[in-house]
Amino acid sequence: MDILSAANKLTCLKINENDEICLNVKHSYYTQIQSQMGILNISKCYFVLQHKAYFLIQLNADSLLIPTLALLAYPDADPDLK
Repeated sequence: MDILSAANKLTCLKINENDEICLNVKHSYYTQIQSQMGILNISKCYFVLQHKAYFLIQLNADSLLIPTLALLAYPDADPDLK
């Protein structure tokens, strides 16, 4: 299976408007990775898919989602803490 076939078959992947393969933002993997990036305070990481070959998808930190996830995890936290 090549990466295009995988993107069409696997729910964790999608093809965006620029015909690039990316991680589906509605999939739980996306939320999990963004949460981990927020905890580690990193701006990018790579999602690795292995099937007969390795495929790397670069993910950038979602500056809108990470604060939302932090509020969901810690609703009583002081929003002024940085």
